[in-house]
Amino acid sequence: MVHRRIEALLLPVIVISGALDTTRAIQLANAGVFKVAQKPVDSTWLLSALNETSRINDIRKRAAYWSARLIEKPTPVHSETGHRRGQEQINA
Repeated sequence: MVHRRIEALLLPVIVISGALDTTRAIQLANAGVFKVAQKPVDSTWLLSALNETSRINDIRKRAAYWSARLIEKPTPVHSETGHRRGQEQINA
């Protein structure tokens, strides 16, 4: 039985098993496994699955990069004092 989710892994997980039933496949999918297959695996399917995992990994890396950039505090364009001075000039 799968007890933990696999979301924390950087790479998507592909499980290939010799003894796989529907219940087990659903458990693996709920645990975060990306692809599940039963042996023997078609080489075209496997190559396609590996290409998909590569694309997903690239997307996750980009998302992590931009998330980190968005969390950083932006540098203010002007100071509070400069803003008040500009507002005083407009009100004058």
